[in-house]
Amino acid sequence: MRGLILAAAITGLSVGCGGEVRSPLGERAIVKGKVTISGQPVTRGTVVYTPTEDNKADEQTGQIQSGEYTTSVFPGKYKVSVTGNGSVPAKYKSAQSSDVTIDVPKGGKTDADIDLK
Repeated sequence: MRGLILAAAITGLSVGCGGEVRSPLGERAIVKGKVTISGQPVTRGTVVYTPTEDNKADEQTGQIQSGEYTTSVFPGKYKVSVTGNGSVPAKYKSAQSSDVTIDVPKGGKTDADIDLK
């Protein structure tokens, strides 16, 4: 009897866990771009997308590989910073000091290039 109850409980849990959890913020959008400093590719580091409006999105990151990055964010406006690379100018290392902003539409953005001068 214990085995039957345990099997029923496991079956019930597995059915309940299979559903997709939807966010009240909608669907995430894919963002891709290149990171350069004065036109030269940045080969390592992390691109950080920080939402400009509280409760409208969450902070997301994308690893830079061969000068390019990909991440997924909720549509909206973001301050963009780059961390983990000593050659990045100090002003771009945090959302508070960076002047780079990117508006991500619902369909995503494939040309979110960042040139750090």
